[in-house]
Amino acid sequence: MDFVIGIVLYEPDWGSLLPRLQSILNIPIYVYDNSAQQAHPQAFNKIKKQSNLFYQYMGFNQGICEPYQMLVESNIEFNYFITLDQDSLADGKFIQKLIQEFKEYQLSEPLKFHNSSQDSAITVGVFAPFHQVFEGQLPSSERFREVQAMMSSGSILNRSAILAVGGFDERFWLDGFDHDYCLSLRHMGYQIIMANRVILEHPLGEVIKKKLLWQIHPREY
Repeated sequence: MDFVIGIVLYEPDWGSLLPRLQSILNIPIYVYDNSAQQAHPQAFNKIKKQSNLFYQYMGFNQGICEPYQMLVESNIEFNYFITLDQDSLADGKFIQKLIQEFKEYQLSEPLKFHNSSQDSAITVGVFAPFHQVFEGQLPSSERFREVQAMMSSGSILNRSAILAVGGFDERFWLDGFDHDYCLSLRHMGYQIIMANRVILEHPLGEVIKKKLLWQIHPREY
């Protein structure tokens, strides 16, 4: 398969989160729950009914990098890993738009996706949306733009690139792993591309209040 989705949770609002997950069809979604207790029975029963949703209770808060690394190193076959965040307002429409823009970028820049070890072409390590963290914030007019680093929520990560840089640094337990990862990618010649036509609503106030996965202001550098 081409794509899988991974999401790491901590004490989520299941009433808000489940409808968004249920709107994502035909793509496997791997849910890693770092909460103090596993999903309550009502939520768990809904999870079990969705054939593309796979839930794993982690037992305690293991941060974000370890669950992501588990997925990347698993025997599940996939080429691209889409990260989600419980606070961002991603749903099935967002995922469809993200993948469509990604495929169109692939067609426009085919050499950047050639992974042959004998080819020195730069490949794309992260394909990210525009993160809208406050009302009225708008992207630039460029459809695609190379940036230095991005928050990873709602992004497509190239699995071969993850393995090439040695995975995610688990010392960045919650904060900063995405920026550190982008720096590692760029050091090895990979690109971070922002797709300005794909807008992800990601209220910054919610992130700070809950102190969950992303506490760095999502500037693009």
